[in-house]
Amino acid sequence: MDKETNISEQNEQVIQDYFTNRLGWSATKLDKSNKSQSPDFRICHPDGCFLCEVKTISSVHASYPDKPIDYLLEERQKQRLDIEQWREKNPTTRLVMPKSQYDYLFSDEKEFITKYGQRRRNTQAEFSSFADTMQKDFANSIVSDLPYTLRLDSDDLYAPTKDESRKFFKWLEKEISAIHSGNPSWNWHVEPYLGLASYRTFYEIHTPKYDGDTKSQYLLTLSRILHQTKFQVELVSYGGLNLGPITQNIEKAVTQLETKATTEDDPNLPRIIVLAFESGIGFEWDTLFQHLWYELEQHKNVNAIAVLQWKPDTEAPSQDEGLAAWLAYLFSAPIVPFFVVFHNAELQNDIKPLHNFVFDDKWSTQLYSPQKAT
Repeated sequence: MDKETNISEQNEQVIQDYFTNRLGWSATKLDKSNKSQSPDFRICHPDGCFLCEVKTISSVHASYPDKPIDYLLEERQKQRLDIEQWREKNPTTRLVMPKSQYDYLFSDEKEFITKYGQRRRNTQAEFSSFADTMQKDFANSIVSDLPYTLRLDSDDLYAPTKDESRKFFKWLEKEISAIHSGNPSWNWHVEPYLGLASYRTFYEIHTPKYDGDTKSQYLLTLSRILHQTKFQVELVSYGGLNLGPITQNIEKAVTQLETKATTEDDPNLPRIIVLAFESGIGFEWDTLFQHLWYELEQHKNVNAIAVLQWKPDTEAPSQDEGLAAWLAYLFSAPIVPFFVVFHNAELQNDIKPLHNFVFDDKWSTQLYSPQKAT
């Protein structure tokens, strides 16, 4: 069983437990052994049943929020407007910029699309695969017994080729060994960290190979940790919400729900989609909100889309109780699932409404009209 399948099954179990642990509910797992287009569950209450499909989104972020060229065109227009506003405020001052920047901002749009339209789009799934490779490699490397933690930050989720990885790992092992021997190279900026030295540098992992290609670099921070006996690697990535996998999973779920409904005694059963994200949404909730409302507008046979979340099942300590109480709360409090539920107000084709008590717990939020994240 691969990692993605295992996480998907865990999320399905969470949904099944969420309902079966509530009085009066049942959640029947539907048979998928014959490769049918069946959703995951038929969930029932004395007041009625509904169909439910759970989808786990593994590649949550990408280097561009949507299509790369659309994003670049939008950013280019924003920069143009900023320049126009600056010119209005500074009419007697001359603005000087490199030719490459001027061409990027003011070249013909068709030329711009031709030049930048084929830029690589990096996804979290690819970067996570690289992260696994790097952690396994350094667990068995010549520096594996050194008491350091290396943090790698990527702002574009670039996953290097095998040759780039091999070169990077070899360089990094040499640099860490030199630092441990007290001879850090000029590449590193040394900073104090909890009484010990911390080393920081940028590493260019990808050099542009063709016109329109862009470089990628990692921020590396190496810290010596007291009482640590093994070398550890932490990889942190950023990027916009990867809407492609969300849309694809919703489309597939809609087909599964509609196909199964035609075989039910009541073909107008309510149906919902539960989305579980393998990693956090980060600061992209507003983008997710807008996208899910859009998806509901396109699929008027879906009663709701629910986003699975987790939170501690106890009240947070007060500010007066201090940092220690807050950390104890975060690491020891039991966590429970809850949902942000988007209800479709424009159901069609005689689909029955979903009872409003389906997600009636003390944590979940139910939304009935488009609004921004807060």
